[in-house]
Amino acid sequence: MILITGANGHLGTQTIDFLLDKNPDANITGLVRSEEKGAELKEKGVEIRIGDYTDYASIEKALQGIDTLLLISSSTLEGRTKQHKNVIEAAKKTGVNQIFYTSIVQADKELSPLSPDHAETEKHIKESGIAYTLYPNAFYMEFLPLFLGNALESGEWPF
Repeated sequence: MILITGANGHLGTQTIDFLLDKNPDANITGLVRSEEKGAELKEKGVEIRIGDYTDYASIEKALQGIDTLLLISSSTLEGRTKQHKNVIEAAKKTGVNQIFYTSIVQADKELSPLSPDHAETEKHIKESGIAYTLYPNAFYMEFLPLFLGNALESGEWPF
C-alpha cells in the first residue's frame, strides 16, 4: 500500500490522479489533516488517513500497514526539518519499505533559503536505513509571481 502525504494539495492530488489513471485498482492512501480535507479523495475511492507532520503519534498511526511512502515536503517553513523527521522516524518504526521524497535541486549547496531543511531531511532519510528515492524538484511555477513582484502588472522588468 502506498501513502501520499499532502494528498489534498496540488502535487498530492495530481500524483493520486496519475496513479489511479494508470491503475484504477491501485491501493492508494492519502494523508490529510482532517476528514473534510479528504472528502474529494474519498469520492475517488482513496482511503484517507488523518495526520499532521507536527503530531508524531498521528503520523505513526497513519503509517500502519504502509509499504511505500511519498513524503511531500511540508509547505510550512517554521519547523519543517522536525516535521519531516517525525514522518521518517514513524516510517522506520512502522516498517515502511520505501520513501520517495520531494526535495530541492542541490539541497546541499544552500542555493535557496529552503536548502538547509531539505538537506537535513535527505540526511535523515539516508540514515534511516529505509530504501529511498529523492526527487530534487526545481522551482514550482506557481511561485513565479512572488519573485516577479510588480513586473507582471506594470509590464516593466526590474533587472
